[in-house]
Amino acid sequence: MERLISAESLGFVRHTRNYLSAGLLQKVVGALLFPVLTGLLTPADYGLLSIYASLVSLLTIVSMLNLHGGLSRYFLEGTADFDEALGTHLLFLGGFNVAVVGVGSLLAEPLGALCGLSAGVFQLALVVSAGAGLVDVYLSLLSAQERSTRYGVV
Repeated sequence: MERLISAESLGFVRHTRNYLSAGLLQKVVGALLFPVLTGLLTPADYGLLSIYASLVSLLTIVSMLNLHGGLSRYFLEGTADFDEALGTHLLFLGGFNVAVVGVGSLLAEPLGALCGLSAGVFQLALVVSAGAGLVDVYLSLLSAQERSTRYGVV
């Protein structure tokens, strides 16, 4: 008797479960922290935190240059030189992010004031977004490699 569900479909369900549970856990932790944050922060502090989070999200998009999408597509093509392409991507992104953080740090005072943040907080947002961009590249690679358990842990 043939199996009713193929191994490929079972793998899809397993990966979907891992991605869904990781995303759900992340949202639950955020929801549980909400009362703590509102109890500890003044409305002005909460506003600054919101501006900071938005800035980090925006700068993370800039720091990746959407190269993670091309990298995962290249992995899925199964080319023999993927390791070299990965190294080139990471070197380029590393250099680009060092340049962005450097220039952003030089302009931290006016750019921070434009966002309503101090220069130090703006610089922190630059560094955090560069790191988050590299994590997103890693997550994209894990997704392409169908390593959903590791993806969920990260």
